[in-house]
Amino acid sequence: MVNNSTESRLERIERVLDALASNLANEVDARLALREDIEIIYQIAKHSAETADRTTEAIDRMVESQQALQSSVDSLSRSVAQLVENAESDRKETRRIWEYLESQQRHQGNGHGKKQ
Repeated sequence: MVNNSTESRLERIERVLDALASNLANEVDARLALREDIEIIYQIAKHSAETADRTTEAIDRMVESQQALQSSVDSLSRSVAQLVENAESDRKETRRIWEYLESQQRHQGNGHGKKQ
């Protein structure tokens, strides 16, 4: 009976050890899978950070370009305003010259400036 009891106890211990070994193997597999998942997440995060850095640099270049464009547009606006002012001044001066020439023709009596 002692022999039988010892064998039974040994079988139970063996089953427990087999179950523990199986659980340990499953735990190792799960941890390896988790490690692979963590590595994938790390690579995705690293790629995302690199993409964010490139995007930030592109946005910075666009902001600089927009500021330069705004400066050019402001300069163009000032130039156009000056051109309009000069054109108006030239138009007034041309009108005065034209009126002066017409009055000179009327005073000379040559008929070119008179209505008939």
